[in-house]
Amino acid sequence: FPPAAFDQVDFGAQTQTLTEMQHAQPAIAAVALSQLGLLSQLGLKADMAAGHSFGEIMALHLGGVMNADTALTVAAERGALMAKAAGNTKGAMLAVQTDAEAIKPVLQTVGQGLVLANDNGPDQVVLSGAQEAVEAAKAECDARGLKARMLPVATAFHSEIVAEAVPPFEKLLAKQKLRAPKLDVYANATARKYDAKVAELPAFIADQLIQPVRFREQVEAMYADGARVFVEVGPGGVVTGLVGHTLGDRPHLAISLDHKRRNGVNQFLLAIATLGVAGIELDYPALFAELPPQPPNPAPSKHAVKITGGNYNKPYPPAKGAEGRATPNPEKPAMPTKSTMAESSAPPSVRAGVSPRPAAQDLPEQTGASMTQDPSAPSPYFASVQSSAPAAPASTTERIMQEVSQRHADYMAAMSTAHSAFLNVAVQLAGQTPSEPAKPAALPAPAPAPKPAPVAAPSPVVQSQANGAYHEDAPAPASEPEPVPKSAPAPKPASPAPVAAPAVTQPVLGADSVGLVRAIIAEKTGYPEDMLEPDMDLEGELGVDSIKQVEILSTLRERMPDLPEIDPEQLVELRTISAIAEMIDASGTGAAAPAAAPVSVSEPERGAANGGISADTVRALIAEKTGYPEDMLEDDMDLEGELGVDSIKQVEILSALRDQHPELPEVDPEVLADLRTIRAIADFFG
Repeated sequence: FPPAAFDQVDFGAQTQTLTEMQHAQPAIAAVALSQLGLLSQLGLKADMAAGHSFGEIMALHLGGVMNADTALTVAAERGALMAKAAGNTKGAMLAVQTDAEAIKPVLQTVGQGLVLANDNGPDQVVLSGAQEAVEAAKAECDARGLKARMLPVATAFHSEIVAEAVPPFEKLLAKQKLRAPKLDVYANATARKYDAKVAELPAFIADQLIQPVRFREQVEAMYADGARVFVEVGPGGVVTGLVGHTLGDRPHLAISLDHKRRNGVNQFLLAIATLGVAGIELDYPALFAELPPQPPNPAPSKHAVKITGGNYNKPYPPAKGAEGRATPNPEKPAMPTKSTMAESSAPPSVRAGVSPRPAAQDLPEQTGASMTQDPSAPSPYFASVQSSAPAAPASTTERIMQEVSQRHADYMAAMSTAHSAFLNVAVQLAGQTPSEPAKPAALPAPAPAPKPAPVAAPSPVVQSQANGAYHEDAPAPASEPEPVPKSAPAPKPASPAPVAAPAVTQPVLGADSVGLVRAIIAEKTGYPEDMLEPDMDLEGELGVDSIKQVEILSTLRERMPDLPEIDPEQLVELRTISAIAEMIDASGTGAAAPAAAPVSVSEPERGAANGGISADTVRALIAEKTGYPEDMLEDDMDLEGELGVDSIKQVEILSALRDQHPELPEVDPEVLADLRTIRAIADFFG
């Protein structure tokens, strides 16, 4: 409940209905009771219990004061009575970012029945009272430099304005069968353990409606009594955050069984796993003991036919009858004789009397090229053993084995040649002066290894050194071509040599727009560039979500500062590499020049340049973009989990905010994941 909505209007209406007190309080009770039942199956036993406002009813149930049926009845009646009181009196509530001591002067100045309703932590309190008194309190807070915001509530809870709900609620409780607590339950009103007698419980519980919630003192009292592990039961994780703010760096563990941005089952399993890691013994098999067994796999149908590629597009019988049958395979040509093979594959010099090596043409199925660098010239290895080559093989097996042996010989010759070239380059580099070291990073391409002139010479002599290295003695130093020194390359006026600069992050890899986009996507995703086709769908085929797409486009604008800013509406259209490249070409900026190094904006500079953005500004903009009424948008509501604002809409909202306030800094794509609430956006720019 409620069923899934398919647009933001229905989602907002469902959210509004669910947050009404007559619906919210029994719904919260149902979630809390189900979670408590699972914890009971795991064998988790609490040492003490406490709640925040309505949560105290669930704490009393856990403490044994009332059973599950009574708890649901009390929750439903409590919500209905408070909703009725809210309709008769006009009240309001104000959240202020300060502590209880700092807000006392405001309460004394305003008066008019204004009370401290919630002491949530060292940096958050809530004031409650009549509409005029709360508005006067907001003005007083603004004058004192305190951040304050009006809460979208029906009336002023935990104040005298809802006092008319207390008598009927007390009568309801008196009719229920209440018992003394079996474990320590801490009360909101006193921040101490329940010590009232059973006969006094209905009046004490009902009076909690108009008493302040001293949650900060309550957590401090529990911590002083030995509480170190706090488990939040119920929807969301707000109370877990309040516990963390209250205890700060003191050793403790606070975890919620639910999270609005995660799957409920996954979060519950994560929470109990965290408890197990913390050393709390739980009976995990008992949690799954009552699950039904997995249904057996159905037996395959007797009429099922597995389709393979061999039968594709080959119906039987053929459409044209006998004429449509496949033609028989052609007869294989006769195998050439040994003398024919040797005669046809040998070079003219060999035909005169020198036995050749087996030619690659002997095997028609062989498709690989020779592994030597120059197939037209004989390898050094073969030149040394040519005169002792064996005669033509007598059978197909011998011919295959001899071909394999020859390929291995070619491989060894290629390795020898490559090693010789490496040693020649190493000798040349060692002969350079120390003042001119090699600069591979500044060269557009590595210099090719010097290639000796193709002359008929005996195979090089390889000598082993004491340190395990090898070097090759050239037979004739005079015939060795003189290497081109790297320290003095020929000047090229048309394209000056690039200069290595530490400030440049990454040069542009291609001169065209497609190459630039492909290089950036490969850098950000880890895909090889040769695998990225221009028409591949970024999300459907490469798994690039909207956040990663914004990051890619942000990097593109860093590489090309002249590229115009991309509207959020265009993100849906830029689904392929070619689409992004066409956008670059249409802008007329080109992709040939490398981009300057990006300059990151530090946090102090960001905060100083924005000019101050309030939560009301962000709330008004979100209301404009989503259609939600402003009074329904709370500062701590999750944009995606509670309002259905996805990452594309979030980028649109931030873009509109920067249009209204051009002085604001550009938001890095990595920061988008943290700006999940109105308060987070306001604090980031505020």
